[in-house]
Amino acid sequence: MNARTQAAALVADWLEKEVFADVLLQGVTRDRAFVTEVVNGSIRWFRALDFIRQQLAPRPPHVRIRALLLTAGYELLFMDHSEPYAVVDQAVDVARGLGGIRVGGFVNAILRRVAADRKGWRARLEEQPAGIRWSHPDLLVQRWAARWGVRGLGELCLWNNGRPELVVRVETRRVSMDGFRARLAEQAVKHHPHPARPEECLVLEQAGPLDQLPGYDEGWFAVQDPSTLLAVDLMAVQPGERVLDACAAPGGKTLAMASRMNGQGTLLALDVEPNRVRRLAQNVQRMGLDGIEVRELNLTGGSASLADAPFDAVLLDVPCTNTGVLRRRPDARWRFDEARLNGALALQRSLLEAAGPLVKPGGRLVYSTCSLEPEENGEQVRAWLARHPEFTLEAEQESIPPTSRMDGAYAARLRRTP
Repeated sequence: MNARTQAAALVADWLEKEVFADVLLQGVTRDRAFVTEVVNGSIRWFRALDFIRQQLAPRPPHVRIRALLLTAGYELLFMDHSEPYAVVDQAVDVARGLGGIRVGGFVNAILRRVAADRKGWRARLEEQPAGIRWSHPDLLVQRWAARWGVRGLGELCLWNNGRPELVVRVETRRVSMDGFRARLAEQAVKHHPHPARPEECLVLEQAGPLDQLPGYDEGWFAVQDPSTLLAVDLMAVQPGERVLDACAAPGGKTLAMASRMNGQGTLLALDVEPNRVRRLAQNVQRMGLDGIEVRELNLTGGSASLADAPFDAVLLDVPCTNTGVLRRRPDARWRFDEARLNGALALQRSLLEAAGPLVKPGGRLVYSTCSLEPEENGEQVRAWLARHPEFTLEAEQESIPPTSRMDGAYAARLRRTP
């Protein structure tokens, strides 16, 4: 199976089975960069691409053909280095294999019309309503336009539609920033300091496989956007403290806190899903940081048995709607609706109720999300504080892209009365 065929098959699985894009891509080994680009790009631009398909073929085709039109359309309209004739010819060959000559002719007719007028189709998209033009659901478009206006909405949507950067936090207790950059240069890995966190984070422009980068096995770096460090900063962990990371996987914040604790004290990292716990444990092992214990535990169902409590500091990085990281999680935009938002809010409330008693008097609880939605952030925190006067809001931070030049995030530090 060639790369284009594989990408189309994965997008068909996404359409048919609603599997997360990152899960779909886990098993890709050959031509991984290309397949990842086409799959994520097709999902990111799904609404715009499907709009074009509807103009040329109003009746939706079989899911496998629909996916083929999406991936080929993405290449034709958004990957200028792809050769149009090769994109069309390979798509037609696949279509014939799926449905015979008639289906191949159908795909050929549509894609040749797109290929013949790529500039014109891009111009037509610019004339459409915001949700189609920028390929976002109307609900998010309406919410964001009301909050930031048309200009702010457009800037955020365009940010979300960009290709995400690969960012690493350098573990400077193991290697100096200059030393790591010198090793990257030796391997001709293009990189530059991240503008939001130049002293700690690097953007890798052409990295290749992570495990082939210098210092991978030695734990010199962790893949981590600077936005995740907002919560770590508010935690302000100190060596010797007892710290709980209650929703820890995949572990970026855990590792950053452990680094700041310098192997002194206790850091308990929890998560509820076995696969996520395994991934967390693997990341901890690779980084080789001391003082971290990884445990599988459902905080809302098992916190009463958490004999380690109370803690000096608790980080509650809650599950959310992910609207701050749509650049990295392109399918999350299509899962956003009122029901999912309300479900996230209910889970967040439950986690807050479970986490509060684990904080010792005088200790701190940091609540964080990767959402841009006020209901999940400041409004959630203030509603919980109204029910828990033993806590006070001490500080909060928010990252709104593209102004912040990093992913969207929110964090608040709540102090328990001594």
